[in-house]
Amino acid sequence: MIVSVGIFIFFFKVIQNKNEHASKVRMTLSDKIAQKANTDLIEEKISEVQSKSKIVNSYFLDTNNIDKFVEYLEKLGSDNQTDLLVKDIQVPQAEKNRISVKILINGKFADIMQTIALLENSPYQINITQSFLNKIINEQVVPVTGKTKNIPIEPPSLWQADIIFNILTS
Repeated sequence: MIVSVGIFIFFFKVIQNKNEHASKVRMTLSDKIAQKANTDLIEEKISEVQSKSKIVNSYFLDTNNIDKFVEYLEKLGSDNQTDLLVKDIQVPQAEKNRISVKILINGKFADIMQTIALLENSPYQINITQSFLNKIINEQVVPVTGKTKNIPIEPPSLWQADIIFNILTS
């Protein structure tokens, strides 16, 4: 009887140790699965943040690629049948991360206004600070009974716009 109780206690302890070991293995395995899920979630979030970062950085002008921005402006003008000329690019010392740009646009009034609207809605962070809009009037000297007189000529309504704006840089 003592031997059978001893064998029973021995098997009971063996089974109890196996259950504790299986429980610890199960806990370790669930921790590893949770870590794997968290790692996958973090990798997904990192790739999402990087893609959002690229989108946000596209709103700022890279100071190393100002020439591409000037090409963008000139293409914007040519796409709208206007002559767009970048007259001046300055980096104000009082304001960090900003560049001041002055452009001159010549063309029809509707085309100039469309170019300005597209400039305001461009993918960059642009703040127009000054704009001047002038109608170009050409005068022609015509002799009238021995006297010369300046008579305005009406070409197909040409306008000129001087725009000064600031753009945020990265």
